[in-house]
Amino acid sequence: MRRFIIFSEFGWTMHKQKQLFLLTIFLLTLNSCASVIKHNQEVAAVKAIEFAKAAIIDRDFEKASKLLPVERQNPASIKQLEDLITKIHPTSYPTKVTAIEYEPMHGQKAIKLFLVGENNQQETFYYTFILAGTVDEGYGIIEVYRSRSAFPPSQTRKALSDKRSTDG
Repeated sequence: MRRFIIFSEFGWTMHKQKQLFLLTIFLLTLNSCASVIKHNQEVAAVKAIEFAKAAIIDRDFEKASKLLPVERQNPASIKQLEDLITKIHPTSYPTKVTAIEYEPMHGQKAIKLFLVGENNQQETFYYTFILAGTVDEGYGIIEVYRSRSAFPPSQTRKALSDKRSTDG
């Protein structure tokens, strides 16, 4: 009878050790999968303004295409970029673009920037740029949107502390 109890206690201890071991492995695996994504909206704003100057103000699509993520840079991207910028500006272009707000895209290696353009005809241009990357990897423009009116407010959108502009 005594051997049975010792065996039973030993079995119970082995079972607990196995559970503890599996829990430890699970937590280590989970921890290694969860990477910290660090963004810097000011660095992203510099990249967005650089892109806006090249693509929208100067219409230098070759230079602008070099601001796309490396995997999107190819000869076809220059023409696609030119087509997009031309399509979203059917009648006129801004002479100045300013990055004014940003919105983190939580859990993603991407950040949204909101920009406003203006020209000498008193027109206002509203843009949203989505930039892929992180502060450590660098940022590249992956999406460009234009609206005729200001984008609706958002709980997570914040003003840039240093408004960057294409005119310096």
